[in-house]
Amino acid sequence: MTRQRTFALVAAGLLGTAALTACGSQDARTVGSVAVDDVAPASSSSQVASAATGAGSASATLPAEPVSALQTVQGVLERDADDDDDDAQDPADRYDDFTVNGIEVDFGPSEWIIAAPALQDYDGDGTAEPFAAELDGLVGQQVTLQVRDDDADDDSADDRMDDADVYEVQGLALRDLTGPAPWRGGPAPTGALVG
Repeated sequence: MTRQRTFALVAAGLLGTAALTACGSQDARTVGSVAVDDVAPASSSSQVASAATGAGSASATLPAEPVSALQTVQGVLERDADDDDDDAQDPADRYDDFTVNGIEVDFGPSEWIIAAPALQDYDGDGTAEPFAAELDGLVGQQVTLQVRDDDADDDSADDRMDDADVYEVQGLALRDLTGPAPWRGGPAPTGALVG
């Protein structure tokens, strides 16, 4: 059994070396005792992501995209009723348009909001309820949100924020700063926002 495993490892190494040699590259780097062709260090995380997904080449330089800081938005949370696409018969439309001081605030996809379990007691009534019920409890109330400006595609000439993704509600995390959102498989929030 040990001989078969050793043979398999040696055969795989030889096949890998043969494949690299067949590529005929002029640039080779030595890593341990294995030569690897066409390897260059990545200078940014976007290059690493590009190389990992197969987009572009590892030697291409891609600009790093800055991440905007969180901003505090305070005011009364209201449902924005001026959306012509809303269907009064569709429960999802209750959760797709919220505003605070004229800024559209996005808590996540309506479908997720409706299906989300109890996360935290955002409305401060002493009980953590399903997220949709927590939002219902906040409508008409003074709120403090930590948001990230979502105006990247905004063509307006002024720099006023008018669309924002919510990361924290009333001092309690809704989503992680750096990882995926809960509706994209990220962790369920607990406590205050960390980061």
